Amino acid sequence: MSAIFLSYRRNDSAGYAGRLYEGLARRLGDDAVFRDLDAIEPGQDFVSAIEGRLRECRVFLALIGRDWVGAVDAAGARRLALADDYVRLEIAAALARPDVRLIPVFVEGAGMPRGDQLPEPLRGLTRIHGLSLRDDTWDSDVDSVAAATEKTIGKVDRPAAAATLSAARRRPRWLIPGAAAVALVGLALAAVAYVDGRRIATTPPSTTPEVKAAVTSPSEAHAIALPRNVESVHGFLVFTVLAASIAPHGDTATLRVRIRASNEGSNGSTFSDGDFEVEAGGKRLSPTSGVNETVYGHSVKQEVISFEVPAAARTVDFVAAPGLEAATISLDLTPIDGPVGTESRDTSDALSRAIIVPLVREPRRLMSVGGGEYTLVSATARRFINATRLMVGVRLTNRSRQTQELTSDAFTVAVQGQNVQAYERLKEYADPASSTAIAMNFDLPPGATEATLHAESGVVSTDVRFVLSQR
Repeated sequence: MSAIFLSYRRNDSAGYAGRLYEGLARRLGDDAVFRDLDAIEPGQDFVSAIEGRLRECRVFLALIGRDWVGAVDAAGARRLALADDYVRLEIAAALARPDVRLIPVFVEGAGMPRGDQLPEPLRGLTRIHGLSLRDDTWDSDVDSVAAATEKTIGKVDRPAAAATLSAARRRPRWLIPGAAAVALVGLALAAVAYVDGRRIATTPPSTTPEVKAAVTSPSEAHAIALPRNVESVHGFLVFTVLAASIAPHGDTATLRVRIRASNEGSNGSTFSDGDFEVEAGGKRLSPTSGVNETVYGHSVKQEVISFEVPAAARTVDFVAAPGLEAATISLDLTPIDGPVGTESRDTSDALSRAIIVPLVREPRRLMSVGGGEYTLVSATARRFINATRLMVGVRLTNRSRQTQELTSDAFTVAVQGQNVQAYERLKEYADPASSTAIAMNFDLPPGATEATLHAESGVVSTDVRFVLSQR
């Protein structure tokens, strides 16, 4: 039985529905969510079919995009005005069920429609508080949706790990050599391999207890200051330094760094000691913490990475993902006043330390081609230590009689004399009298101050210049 019913209109928000379904399934389990397939089988009675599905759910998520209110059918009739429209029937049935919690979920910057825009059976929707899903805060927003559903269906255990996981971390720019075996005292780390530039975990997460650092009491540790930019990006995986502390003991000191790993991809990724090192006094030091975990797709995990460093060291370089995509943070080991944040879990969301610069605040028309209108819906720059990620959302509205394709191949970003393609190749389709959207990520050099988005379809093209610096 699926406790959560996900209602959406394919031509309005199918891409977002798929991402939300995937995120909730990762957090709550594959069987917890029913994704409506945008159709009722031929010969079935609409009302009885929908009520049958609703009898199995306790939470109803109504996904509402920009074109949800104004969507029309092939004849040009507004769909919500049609008594047999399946979205109208689903929501009306959910509103009539006191045992079903209905939550509006807004995407593409959409908001709650006005009452006079809705047919009478749906006007009760306007009295219900909803949640928003935004591209630049996707993970934390899905966390909010999951938390809201769990208030009704109860706490759900995380799904068991698959025996083999594909990595969320892709390395498209560099050829990664075969993985070397890494040994820690008394511990066997999960095997890691590189296939076609992708890192995969070949064994489940280890359950071996963590190796304890030399510090014997939290009172011996002192907080140290962090710089402003503490995030690094490695494909779909983001490492964020949340806190750091130092505890001297004789000739050495224990450096503890609390890290949050945020997986923005669909597949699991390893999160282990092997992802980090410290450079102190010209020497590279490996961690002593024994961390060996898996971060599931569209989820976050926190761990403390420990190092034994020379007690005389005043500064060290903390390195995330050593190698060609490494990100280095210089840490001043001088103790500061304040709580030792490494000893308690950080409860802030996945974007709490992010440096984000909004570039587009209102939708902007890009170009029209063959009855298709391209709109720049959103653009945001996110500053990482080792890259600037330009996040661009584009919508295609199809006013022609033929299905049209919206693909990331139609877009490139010019920056510092080079053209950058979207990090992930995306493709969506818009049926006649409908729209679709894609959200693209472009990884630019970390020091980039401006970039130009180039959109091209056939003989039509346009450019949009962005200033990436913080304002």
